[in-house]
Amino acid sequence: MEGTGPEIEGLEDVKRRLLDAEQLFTSGAHEMAVVSAFVALEIALRRGLVGDKAVPLSNLLRGLVDKGALDEASWKMYKDAAALRNKAAHTGGGISRDQARRAINDLNKLVAHLEKDAQLTIRTSGRS
Repeated sequence: MEGTGPEIEGLEDVKRRLLDAEQLFTSGAHEMAVVSAFVALEIALRRGLVGDKAVPLSNLLRGLVDKGALDEASWKMYKDAAALRNKAAHTGGGISRDQARRAINDLNKLVAHLEKDAQLTIRTSGRS
């Protein structure tokens, strides 16, 4: 069945995390919203690319950029969102509503791109 291969295993969990991020954002919990959206990206990458291997997320994404699967603009979106996530998770620093909205939007775009690539991989890998 198309779209059920290991490349997108856990997709429902990813979508749930993104929905959680939107709900947290709406409630004003901007820091937690960014963290939740970031977790969605990490789940999508780890389950789609490396399974349980302990590879830093930045290395995974940089590798995709180096291979041409993601562009430099996507890398910048990731780096900006990662900086906000680190600020929220490690320093308790505040994140503005606008910063959170931009990070959540960017992380949604990255997850959608990865999902699209995973489905293309599944479609083409089954062909002879």
